[in-house]
Amino acid sequence: MARIAAPDLRGARKGDLDTPDAIAALVQQFYAKVLRHPGLRPFFNPAHLSRQMPVIEAYWERMLLGGARYRRNMVNAHREIHRRRRISSADFDSWLVSFVDTVDQCFAGPRAERAKFLARAIIGNLRRILPPDSPQTA
Repeated sequence: MARIAAPDLRGARKGDLDTPDAIAALVQQFYAKVLRHPGLRPFFNPAHLSRQMPVIEAYWERMLLGGARYRRNMVNAHREIHRRRRISSADFDSWLVSFVDTVDQCFAGPRAERAKFLARAIIGNLRRILPPDSPQTA
């Protein structure tokens, strides 16, 4: 199984999510945690996820710093995941708790707070767009 290299940021002085490197560290730390989570791990092929990390980092860079590298549709990516394996309300909850915990453990500051705010909004939107009881297609 391919591994996501995640720097261990616990215990380090908490900086804000104010640089591309800090955002990359958050994304790597978070998805390393996701791949250890028994409920979330089945949604991800580790090899595919490791190739997607730059895309995910670019997304959060755009959301937090206004970067222009992300040019995809985040909702469509999650629609495809939902099509293959229905995302339940508990899955959304687990993702959000893991994300917020990762931010709180490793970062502090206005952009860290914004990341948590955005994560809550993203999950709220995905819950509406991808309801757990929606038909699953083959």
